[in-house]
Amino acid sequence: TDDGRIQLTRDGGKTWASLEGNVHGVPAHTWIPQIKASPHDAATAFVVFDDHRRSSWTPYVYVTHDFGRTWKSLATKALRGYALAIEQDPVDKDLLFLGTEFGLWISEDGGATWLPFRHGLPAAVSVMALAIQARDGDLVIGTHGRALYIVDDIAALRGLKPAALAEPLHLFPIAPAQQHTIAPGPGARGGGSGEYKGENRAYGALVTYSLSGPGLKYPSKKDKEKEKEKEREKGAEAEKNEPKVTIEVRDAAGRLVRSFDGPAELGINRAVWDLQRKPFREPPRERSEFERGVPEVAPGVYQVTLRFKGHEAKSTVKVLPDPAAAGQTEAAWAAREAAIDRAGKLQDSTVAAIDRVLAAKADVKRIKDKLKQRHEAAEAGGASEHPAKPDPLMTDAEKLEASLSAVEKKLWVPPHTQGLYREGDAMSKLGNLRQSLGAGWAPPDPTRQAELDQAAAFVAKALADVDHLFSTEAAEFRQKAEKAGLGLLAEAPPGK
Repeated sequence: TDDGRIQLTRDGGKTWASLEGNVHGVPAHTWIPQIKASPHDAATAFVVFDDHRRSSWTPYVYVTHDFGRTWKSLATKALRGYALAIEQDPVDKDLLFLGTEFGLWISEDGGATWLPFRHGLPAAVSVMALAIQARDGDLVIGTHGRALYIVDDIAALRGLKPAALAEPLHLFPIAPAQQHTIAPGPGARGGGSGEYKGENRAYGALVTYSLSGPGLKYPSKKDKEKEKEKEREKGAEAEKNEPKVTIEVRDAAGRLVRSFDGPAELGINRAVWDLQRKPFREPPRERSEFERGVPEVAPGVYQVTLRFKGHEAKSTVKVLPDPAAAGQTEAAWAAREAAIDRAGKLQDSTVAAIDRVLAAKADVKRIKDKLKQRHEAAEAGGASEHPAKPDPLMTDAEKLEASLSAVEKKLWVPPHTQGLYREGDAMSKLGNLRQSLGAGWAPPDPTRQAELDQAAAFVAKALADVDHLFSTEAAEFRQKAEKAGLGLLAEAPPGK
């Protein structure tokens, strides 16, 4: 109670016993904001006392293992601020969380030692309430005046031992990843600063691992700010120099589904697999992450492999289906996978053709530049009354350049295209198809299947046009360029 009483009943509330006299070292009548019974042992309970109303900022944290007959203090010199809330993990009895006026503290040894938890939580926030969501293993943190926080998936903290942290690479168990769709919220879209929402949990599988070894460091907040400043100054080059963990995801048949990098810092790290498969090939232009997305993988068990400096760790993750598709048959999932795979191969072939055309256009431009240089040199060295005649190869180059641009427009809308355009190119058709295939979990219906067949026919025709151009006009121009000593236009094999 708020006047320092600890009351216990063991008969459902018929009788109560006052136990505060058994707690030593706490001033009388100190406010008790919380008592927590242990989920592991009926005789164990934790209690925190708060005496700041009498100008005492001393943390008081106690535990009993005998129904309150005796109490042991868990407060150490490391703690800062008066205690407000405590929570014992329902899986690991030695994992404790303590909220004080100056933040969140964790203990891996039942309260013998405490460490401050600063990952995404303000350093001096008043933590007044704690709860663990049992199904997902998330720690929920209620603060005074600084909002609500959630630490996603605390499984890595359960049973954490020095031996695991000393391993060069240690992969913690990966919790099942739940697929789901998010319905649009109420109200107008694009509210800007007029609508505020907290950050959601990262979507997908949380891959948690620890690293130890030479060359690794745990960056301070100041270090991270410096790194961000370097990234802004140097762009992608700053990231290239940072150590990375390689993460591979494979399906039940061992096929590579996705490969990506994770952070490599001393101690515990976390990366997220967003449940997407390996991206389809993309043309050489900047696109947003949303545009680059591909339909998610099918539910099932996937193998996750981490590699770092010659060390390897493996585990599995179970991808759970969206509840809306929980009853979908294996055959339906297989049909969906087959459609996505077909669309991906069509896009890969289209992008290969785009690269082929762009490479040829770049070569034609180089030849035009050399022809221009030759013409200028000839004019400079000849008599003014007899100007140098334009090389007829320049006319052929301009004609081929126009032909390449024409066939390119059948493949995609090149960057910096101005004005309105009709989506009559292969990449636009495939983009719409990819969006429709990824809009739900069901296999393609007859309409989607017809759309896929039409896209395949369009891509086949566009690729045939590219092949024809390279085997005729481009081949003839290449021979003329080689004869003129300007053999830059190399024929690339189809698909390269």
